[in-house]
Amino acid sequence: MDIPGICFSKLLVMNINIVQAAVFSFLTDFICAAFPSYLLRNLSIRRQSYIALCFLMGLGIVTGGIAVARTATTYQIKSPDLSCASVPNSLTRMLEVNIGNIAACVSIMKPFSRYVRAKITGRDPHQILQRKTTDSEFHPW
Repeated sequence: MDIPGICFSKLLVMNINIVQAAVFSFLTDFICAAFPSYLLRNLSIRRQSYIALCFLMGLGIVTGGIAVARTATTYQIKSPDLSCASVPNSLTRMLEVNIGNIAACVSIMKPFSRYVRAKITGRDPHQILQRKTTDSEFHPW
């Protein structure tokens, strides 16, 4: 059964995929990096903690920048010699994923570093990890 029609060329399909993946990737990186800062703007915490939180959330901007660099090197997948031409594209892809993972895991480092510091100094790690509260600050929930 023949169905009349015209197929898209391989080159057009590759170009559409490159643009779609690139735009989606760096837009989501930038939005996900900026959105927590918007949520934290009225949070009453120390300025030092606020700056640290904004910095940690801002690591997504670095990932977005790498996504832009990856997009700029994506044309290399059209090269007939992929073994050499695709190295910059592969490196930017690996950097984007790994820095994204680091940004996602960095938030747990503060309690972990306190625990390691307590172990090294020979103090009780559970005592260091407990937050010091007064009776007026105690909330049972």
